[in-house]
Amino acid sequence: MSLDDLSKPPRGQDVAFVSSDLGKNRIDKSGYTFVVERDAKPTVIDLGSAAATCNAAAANPASSYFASAAPTVPGSSGLRYFATDARGVVYASESPIDNPIVESDRVRPVEAPAQFEKFGAAPTAAPDAKAGDAIGAAR
Repeated sequence: MSLDDLSKPPRGQDVAFVSSDLGKNRIDKSGYTFVVERDAKPTVIDLGSAAATCNAAAANPASSYFASAAPTVPGSSGLRYFATDARGVVYASESPIDNPIVESDRVRPVEAPAQFEKFGAAPTAAPDAKAGDAIGAAR
């Protein structure tokens, strides 16, 4: 699994999974080098064969991936390194992030902006609802 594989459209289609400007592993864009590869955790397994994928990928599909963005010129094009895997958490560090990702004092999840915390707030009543309805909805 790589950006090279994701740049291949599925059989019978003209549109790939990623745009052509990101269609090669270790491509530089906007001051960062992007990579997608198999997660190096020992528990990661193949989920089939490359030949059986919808786009004839070069690598077998795996149960997890590792994606990273590293400054092309550290300290100039960017200050932080970023990585994610199948957990869906974006990690950041001031130094390169290894595959597999191991959370530490150096490698930490990126904090969500405060506006996203609103999703955990209790629902509010509709303008025409009674006050008792809002209390019941919040329980």
